[in-house]
Amino acid sequence: MGYKLGLAISVIIGVLVAAFPLYVSYLSSYVWSQTSYTGRGEESRENIHTLEGVIEKVYSNESEIEVNGIVLKVNGAWLTSNGEVISSSELLQYLKSAEKVIVKYGQRGRWGSVLEEIAIVDTGERYTRTT
Repeated sequence: MGYKLGLAISVIIGVLVAAFPLYVSYLSSYVWSQTSYTGRGEESRENIHTLEGVIEKVYSNESEIEVNGIVLKVNGAWLTSNGEVISSSELLQYLKSAEKVIVKYGQRGRWGSVLEEIAIVDTGERYTRTT
């Protein structure tokens, strides 16, 4: 009885190890969503920083902007001042170098510094990340 149970457990473990490449892609997204560089799990919104400055560069291909030397990841959906929902690629088209802005950003795991809100000082436009 003990021999058969041990053999069955060994076979099950062997199949799981052999099939690992098949399901690792499903696990990796879950693991990234549950951990951060600090290993504390999901970051809280208390780590939001506010910065007033100038957009130095818009990196459309990388979905990033640089404000006062800080590179901020721009991802997710965005809510405009008039209630319209736009994508991050649309937002990047609206942002121009040399614009004065007020940004709120936070540290989000593998993404690093992520833009949460941006207000363009001259036009009064405000964009808030929804997801």
